[in-house]
Amino acid sequence: MKNKSFGRTVGFFTIIELLVVIAIMGILMALFFPALSRAREMGKRTACISNLRQIGTAMQLYKTDNNMNPVPFISLLFPEYISSNKVFRCPSDLNPEGTAPAAWLARIDNLHNDAYDRTGSVGIAANGSRTPNTAVGNVSYYYEMSDVLCPPSWGVFTYTPSGLQVPQSVSGLPAPADTTYAIWKEIQLNHGGDGKNPWGTPYSVSAFPVVRCFWHIKHVKNYSPSTPIPNTAEPVINITYAGNYVLSKVYWEDGVWNP
Repeated sequence: MKNKSFGRTVGFFTIIELLVVIAIMGILMALFFPALSRAREMGKRTACISNLRQIGTAMQLYKTDNNMNPVPFISLLFPEYISSNKVFRCPSDLNPEGTAPAAWLARIDNLHNDAYDRTGSVGIAANGSRTPNTAVGNVSYYYEMSDVLCPPSWGVFTYTPSGLQVPQSVSGLPAPADTTYAIWKEIQLNHGGDGKNPWGTPYSVSAFPVVRCFWHIKHVKNYSPSTPIPNTAEPVINITYAGNYVLSKVYWEDGVWNP
């Protein structure tokens, strides 16, 4: 709209025109911010994958140097195999700053917390140190093959809470007092028996997760120790026994896939 004043033409917006402009800006912002959020999350995921790949490579080097034994805690890869402790932190980790090391969560629902790579965890010294490396600080990732003893009930060889269904007739199984997470995972890898692969059906080393990141699961903020992450939630980022990177649901036995 225009108004003539003192021989000049002055232009200004009507209320309707302003409302139209504001509405258009609102639409553009509604389109832009979700895209920005997705781009930010993809950047964090890329950085996390880079961390996990470095950990995977370091684990392979450690095994080569230690008669193919797995590292008791991944924090022990620092500083000989991984030079920066920042590699052990996922950019999407939701632990509040200032959380005490002994309370740091590798999963937001605190499941299997006895095996977390943090202050207070103790292994049986099957190979190397009995405790995590406190120089690393807090570790965001869940290590499936830690040197920590499994809960006592996991020593029941016919059935365990981990899902392993091992025939009692099988010889050479470890004594219940000596069954660490690493030992049970080796049994699962080499023999199956978990309800998905029947006993005697091993898994592929390139599809068997060893280090896992649960911080990129959709709506992860909705979960907590009182609201566990469901087995169907995804994606979980994994480094496998062979050192490659795959995605899976929380219950990876349902299958893994390449990005």
